[in-house]
Amino acid sequence: MKVGKPDIIRVGQQLPASPRIFSRLAAVLKDLNTGVDQVVGLVKMDPGLSAQVIRLSNSVLFGFAEPSTSLEESINRVGFREVYRLVGLAATNQLFPKELALYAVRGDLVWENSLASALAMERIARKQGAEDEQAAYTIGLLRSAGKVLFTRLAAQPGQRIAPYPGAEVEPHLGDWERGLFGMDNPEAAAELMEHWKFDPTIRQAIRHHYDPLLAADAPREAAMLNCAGWVVHQLGKSLPGEAAYWRREPAKLERASILAEVLDAVVEEVNAELDVLKSAIAPA
Repeated sequence: MKVGKPDIIRVGQQLPASPRIFSRLAAVLKDLNTGVDQVVGLVKMDPGLSAQVIRLSNSVLFGFAEPSTSLEESINRVGFREVYRLVGLAATNQLFPKELALYAVRGDLVWENSLASALAMERIARKQGAEDEQAAYTIGLLRSAGKVLFTRLAAQPGQRIAPYPGAEVEPHLGDWERGLFGMDNPEAAAELMEHWKFDPTIRQAIRHHYDPLLAADAPREAAMLNCAGWVVHQLGKSLPGEAAYWRREPAKLERASILAEVLDAVVEEVNAELDVLKSAIAPA
């Protein structure tokens, strides 16, 4: 089956609303005049998202003596930066199903990969002194959204699509996906995120991250995400069929504006932070 924009929009409308709220929150928080009431009103649009944000704010990660019982209290306690991270975690928790049958992988493993990618992107941006760590975090967190879309499309009535056969048979996941759908999952994610109204740089970074040197218009963030993929691979958290994309090459490092020794340090930092976050805020 060949996938087009109408298919992506149709499936996007069937997915949880939380990624769209996450997108709107990103835009709202860029305004320095944004108040707590605006953030609360946005998150409250999805009761399930609100409940997860409250739950996550009460985790051992923040160490409050008394649990928060309202969204307003949770946001006031942890602050806008952490609320954005929590909404992103809650949104991806809702987005990834229990199993991505098309890829023969559990949804919690995809969530863990997304979290590790987000942490790596955030660290890389911080090492560069980038102003927008929020965008870097978002790119890492949602990079696998296209896999959810393809899994949904493959499960439609009348479709007979065998699951991904593994890296031994198809070492490059994107090639296998293009043979089935006419595009790979990063392209699908970029189209889906356009429907969700995410910033163009975020969309293009995800679209080109498998091969950030191939497209002349690929933003630096695409190379950063590829380097983040290498970091996650070093931690043993790669997803099936993607290992071949994460080769660390001088041209990629140069495009991402990061030194090899700095990227080595990111591996250790993400490993430590990931262990803490997993124990504190693993999906329910």
